[in-house]
Amino acid sequence: FFVFWFYAANGIFFQNISLDVDANDPDGGDISWGIFFLLLVSLYWTGTVLLNIVRVTTSGAVGTWCFVPEEASGCCSSAVISPFVRSMTYSFGSICFGSLLEALITALRVLAENARDQSREDNDGCASILYCVLECILSLLEDIIGYFNQWAYVLIGIYGYSYLES
Repeated sequence: FFVFWFYAANGIFFQNISLDVDANDPDGGDISWGIFFLLLVSLYWTGTVLLNIVRVTTSGAVGTWCFVPEEASGCCSSAVISPFVRSMTYSFGSICFGSLLEALITALRVLAENARDQSREDNDGCASILYCVLECILSLLEDIIGYFNQWAYVLIGIYGYSYLES
């Protein structure tokens, strides 16, 4: 997936360069930035979904080991396989929803960081301060969602709750 994402992002970047977009056109770069934002969200979303599948599976396996130790007899016992199947079927929607929230906030923070760096290069102090404040707020929101997701996925893995319930 990451190789595909890299080629798609490079294609959009080089297409934008080869189009010779008019600098006075207000819609000149909007489409490519919108597509780049969606590609960035898809990259973060896929990465966090994979990470959270592992997190939910591990939580379910440890929960089974704690609550029903006779099922956790070996490496390929039902204590390991059952949580993986549950995370890939019943809990997959909850994993994707929580990962999407996390990916959207992360992509917005990265865009705010890039806009702040661009405004610094342009010596636009007011815009730089505004982007810095926006980046700080998005970083705080990203940390809060990351903290709550961490425990939500534990509850999803152990008890099978939905994302909103946990």
